[in-house]
Amino acid sequence: MKQQFLTLILVALLLVPVITITPGNPVPVSAQQDAVPGAEVSIRAGNPDSSYEMSMYTDETGSISVDIAPIDNHFIRVDARGYMPVTQMVAPNGTQPINLAIQLNPLPMVEGYVRTPDGRPVSGALIRSSVDSVLTDERGYYALYVLPNETSLAVTTPLANTLPLAVAIIMNQFQYRDVERVWAFNLNAHNDNVVSRIVNINVNGPVTNVDITLDWSARITGTVTFQNGTPVVGAGVSAFPDDVSNLLMIPLGSTDENGRYVLDNDVTNGRFNLSVTIPTHNGSGSLHFSNIGTIYINTSNPLNDTFNLDITLPEVVRITGRVLSSNGRPFENFMVMFIRNNYDPPFWTAIDYTDSDGNFELLVPKGADGNIVVAAGTLVTAYVTSIPVTANANMDLGTINTNVGLYYVSGIVSPYDPNDPMFRGMNVVVETVVSLGFFQTTYKMVATIEEDGSFTGYVLTGLTGPGDQQLQVSHRIRLEGGYLAGDGMRIPPQDLGTVNSDTSGVNINVPLPPERARLTVTVTKSGDAQRAGSQVFVFRTVVNGEEFFVTIRKAAGEYPLPGIGMVLAKRTNTGMLNLFMEPVAGSMTLNITIPKRLLAPPFAVSTIDPNTGTLEPTQFSTQDLGDSVSIMVTVSGTVMLQIESPNVIPDLPAPILLVALVAGAVVATRVVRNRLALRSLSGRP
Repeated sequence: MKQQFLTLILVALLLVPVITITPGNPVPVSAQQDAVPGAEVSIRAGNPDSSYEMSMYTDETGSISVDIAPIDNHFIRVDARGYMPVTQMVAPNGTQPINLAIQLNPLPMVEGYVRTPDGRPVSGALIRSSVDSVLTDERGYYALYVLPNETSLAVTTPLANTLPLAVAIIMNQFQYRDVERVWAFNLNAHNDNVVSRIVNINVNGPVTNVDITLDWSARITGTVTFQNGTPVVGAGVSAFPDDVSNLLMIPLGSTDENGRYVLDNDVTNGRFNLSVTIPTHNGSGSLHFSNIGTIYINTSNPLNDTFNLDITLPEVVRITGRVLSSNGRPFENFMVMFIRNNYDPPFWTAIDYTDSDGNFELLVPKGADGNIVVAAGTLVTAYVTSIPVTANANMDLGTINTNVGLYYVSGIVSPYDPNDPMFRGMNVVVETVVSLGFFQTTYKMVATIEEDGSFTGYVLTGLTGPGDQQLQVSHRIRLEGGYLAGDGMRIPPQDLGTVNSDTSGVNINVPLPPERARLTVTVTKSGDAQRAGSQVFVFRTVVNGEEFFVTIRKAAGEYPLPGIGMVLAKRTNTGMLNLFMEPVAGSMTLNITIPKRLLAPPFAVSTIDPNTGTLEPTQFSTQDLGDSVSIMVTVSGTVMLQIESPNVIPDLPAPILLVALVAGAVVATRVVRNRLALRSLSGRP
């Protein structure tokens, strides 16, 4: 499954002080009641900015203990929501134990309500500071942490009524087993007709109250039809303003069964260029028309002014096919695109991605003349094949046999211990290096290392470039991710030369450090993180055309509810409601109300141990509310809460859709990076 719509939220990086700690002089540990459980401790060797790390979470005593290689300086970063991050450097001295105590200082908090000019609550608005991001609840209430010198907050209008704030899960990194269907939840956001803005703040004390009023937005409406009058159903419509100097969000919408669209957030005075994106039937690609229409907005009464722009698109035809390698293997997750012979208006791009059996589907304007190009993965300069096409009608190209070989490379990573934090997060990357003169690019295939250390990846041969230029191809293999593959370990890539057949026995030796030093980090706090008021969030999904709402409540006096996303998964004999969330440095009690028609008792509730990735049973209580059930559960330091039941609403057969909805990019980054919640959902250990 490939990404269809991706909203990126750029969270500013926080610069933290770096302090050198010498072993032999451990910093005294403060009282146990000051411990910070659930704090993330990241350990990097040689480079504080390296992406290669060991990442662990402190236990109930606020501690972690792990072996490190006594080479190079190590940078220890501690992050806990509600506290100022701290980075300290340690210089190992042989095998001498290192005892490091890190004290965190609580961050101030800003809370308040987001409302429309007439006082109605705005729920589902995204509020961002330099260190935190949250959504407003049903009452428009928000609470988030800020830097002491923070001067502004970014407020983005509700997204759930248009295109949800979503990050697609990269499917080729995970093997989902026995999952029949997954439904994504939207936050049940309101109000429309408001405009995103930057809000100036003055942090004054531990808690600062900032109520926010958003200005009214004008509205753009219209219909999208093909030239033959047929409405375009289910297309995304976006409007890009000429003035992007203060742009927080572009107006987004989608067409209904009559081809009608409404853009009712973030429409201000000025010129907008509209684009239309038509998804393919398989959901993995799209036909995108850019700058297909222009509209000018000029109003002094935006709430009551509606501007109309109807859009007519060329008729569209469908091209399908199946792409195989020269040795008969399907290409999976390879980009298929239509390269036009001319670029007369309208401007459009057509892209899809092959499924696990090599099938693709392209939508292109009727009469389009050009080439269907299958790229090596997403490398637009290295082709698997190029097929000239004039698209005057729907066409099935059948099986397309190419001259590109796909050969498996397998072997063992040795030694390998999946329970050793040094190996956690490590993958094998099998690379096809493509060269043409001075130009060089690389196709990377990430292979998961199994528990016994085995891996299987693949390489490509016989690739060509634009104009059927033959490309020089070589192959290599290397380790990526985790601590042992990091900058301090300096494990070089292994050159495979040119692979022209399936190759086994490609073993990767991991030179373990001959000596290890025991690092113990104890995290304490100088004071408690600020607590927020009560919060109520309602999430919505549709199953078989029926709406379902799940409500999450958090009582006053607890930490602010972090960014959270929700999916409902169905296996053969069970259903699972999965809540992905930002870890909390401490504990938080959630009250989750679930319709019985969606997921009915008896329940089993589990959380993921963020250090091991295993599901651990969790104590909970339930209350019968008639048509629904309330589950009360306390979570601490987890990235996923799972509620499981054998009684899930039956579903009609349909393609799997796997999209995790989140309240900010931070949540998605942590979940995908750790791969803990995803492994649980896939049934992987």
